[in-house]
Amino acid sequence: MKKSAFALLFFTSLTFGQQNPTAKQASNCMLEAEVFKDAASMRDGGLSPQQTYSSLSMLQGAPKQSVKRIINLVYFDERFQGAGGKALYDQVYDICLYPKGHYTPLE
Repeated sequence: MKKSAFALLFFTSLTFGQQNPTAKQASNCMLEAEVFKDAASMRDGGLSPQQTYSSLSMLQGAPKQSVKRIINLVYFDERFQGAGGKALYDQVYDICLYPKGHYTPLE
């Protein structure tokens, strides 16, 4: 899955443009990535979006509106068909921490 497909998917307040994220930012990105991964796992396990929301909305620190948005993306956005597991977690985490990428172009 291309990273550009994820560009607008993240918690607005948790996207960071700096190259040296803080521990708090890393923690927030881990939580976001975990919600994506868990939602995909529940989808693949046959749970409904409502059941998934009931389970994931209890996560401490995860804004309920963001959890809803992530669940809707994972269940209904075709870019997430077949996406899940560690690969999804790693991509979400990386994009959250480094939305502009790890490197800058040569000039």
